[in-house]
Amino acid sequence: MATGPVICDRRIESGKIVFCSLHENAQRLLAACSYAREYLTTVKLSEEDGNLVREVVLPYLDNVIGNANPTRSR
Repeated sequence: MATGPVICDRRIESGKIVFCSLHENAQRLLAACSYAREYLTTVKLSEEDGNLVREVVLPYLDNVIGNANPTRSR
């Protein structure tokens, strides 16, 4: 399904950038992915679940975070 163009209405108020809801939500999602990635590296899991997290989940989160933040080294 095709989507229409995204219109960002960010603006500056009182010397600060006020982002549109799309950008605010994207920032929250990126923060959640970063938190989940850090948390999953510390949690104790069964061997099977640990392998799934290391082989599938963490690389996926790394990819999402890396694509959202091109200045971060991969």
